[in-house]
Amino acid sequence: NPYVLLVDEVQFMAKHHINAFIHLVDEKDINVCCFGLLTDFRGEFFETSQYLLQSADEIKHISSLCQWCGNPAIRNTRFDVNGAVFNGPQIQVGGDETYKPLCRKCYNKLKNNIPCCPECGTEPGEITSPSDGPTEYHCDNCGLTYLHNGEVV
Repeated sequence: NPYVLLVDEVQFMAKHHINAFIHLVDEKDINVCCFGLLTDFRGEFFETSQYLLQSADEIKHISSLCQWCGNPAIRNTRFDVNGAVFNGPQIQVGGDETYKPLCRKCYNKLKNNIPCCPECGTEPGEITSPSDGPTEYHCDNCGLTYLHNGEVV
């Protein structure tokens, strides 16, 4: 018998999978270690992750760092070509181009529509207003020029 079962991306599994893991632990003495996200891009629990939290013998929170400021990231923020996304289907396939780990402060800046650099999260140091288009922002920190929605110019 195996000593341990490692499970990744547990948030995409169903409750019956968690029950099967519980059976392995309780009846077969096989350790099961699950890894995955607790919440989605809206900050809402994945159903399976919540169920796992209610059933787990031990929980160890492993946090990543905010891509913008380096603080502990508690939000997995979804982006598309227009900037941050705060509604839509819970599951959408994507990698680093679609999701960025952000801390609560940086996430709330985006959600509250405060213009911030899509690359490093700092507020703009210089604002230009071209007469023939939307307001552009320039980040003094990383040199990126972008629109309010985060689209790079």
